[in-house]
Amino acid sequence: FTRVYRLFLVFGATQTLDIKDGTTSLTGVMSFGPGAGLVLDFSERPWFTGTANTALNFVTTTTGQVSGRIYYVKA
Repeated sequence: FTRVYRLFLVFGATQTLDIKDGTTSLTGVMSFGPGAGLVLDFSERPWFTGTANTALNFVTTTTGQVSGRIYYVKA
């Protein structure tokens, strides 16, 4: 299992982001412009929990840069 407890991302170009557990969308497609950000503050309960033996994927629509940090635990 992958559990995400906190993250911040900054987008360098207009693009969308879909956070997925394997191929299953956890967020739906979110749109961001250049310089926009996504912040999920620390929580005792994880923001996302993946299923066993499945990758947690951050899928974007362009090759524009995405910077930031993801705080997670893999169990």
